[in-house]
Amino acid sequence: MRMGEDRHSKVFVFIMLFAVLGPFGLPFLWKSKKFTGKEKAFWTFVTSACTVLLIGLIIILIKLLIKYSQALIGY
Repeated sequence: MRMGEDRHSKVFVFIMLFAVLGPFGLPFLWKSKKFTGKEKAFWTFVTSACTVLLIGLIIILIKLLIKYSQALIGY
């Protein structure tokens, strides 16, 4: 394996998408020659959906924290 080829492996791309960079890892996906066009489109959709769900979850958690902190303070 040549230097830099590991950036194109499917395992590396999945780690970048889901464990490290989220949607910022999409360029690694689209530059990889190991994925077909359909796979790239599918994983782009999955990554985007996970990002939207995660942002929604964070918003819900922040609202709950505000609600409970106000209940503790007595607002």
